[in-house]
Amino acid sequence: MRPGAALDELVNAEAARLGESALGRDGRAVEGDELRLRALAAFAAAGLIQREEALASYTRLTGQAPASDQLDAAIEIARTERDYSSATATPRRDMNPALANRLGINPNRGLTPKEVAFLLNGQRTDGDAIPGQKK
Repeated sequence: MRPGAALDELVNAEAARLGESALGRDGRAVEGDELRLRALAAFAAAGLIQREEALASYTRLTGQAPASDQLDAAIEIARTERDYSSATATPRRDMNPALANRLGINPNRGLTPKEVAFLLNGQRTDGDAIPGQKK
């Protein structure tokens, strides 16, 4: 196994996980190398890897080194800002479309906190009663 291969695998797995729910500041989906940078920054911010290891892994995975200030900025964001990537309520991709429709869930996007509250209260995501529900 080549040096750094285990870290690179972990970074790719974390980038894939982040890709399911990560959004940029402008609300667009985050993809590719930006996901890898975020994953490496999170590992470095948590003290799991050193900055130099993050730089080396990013270079191995993308074929180019990030700007030094780009990695530092990503580490600072990971260290100081809230991480919503694991707290986002996202419908399962294999969710039955009829169930999603009955509950008012759009399977192509995550749920808002308000929609989750309605579901937990036994209502549709819009606050209406669930059709056919027996109490």
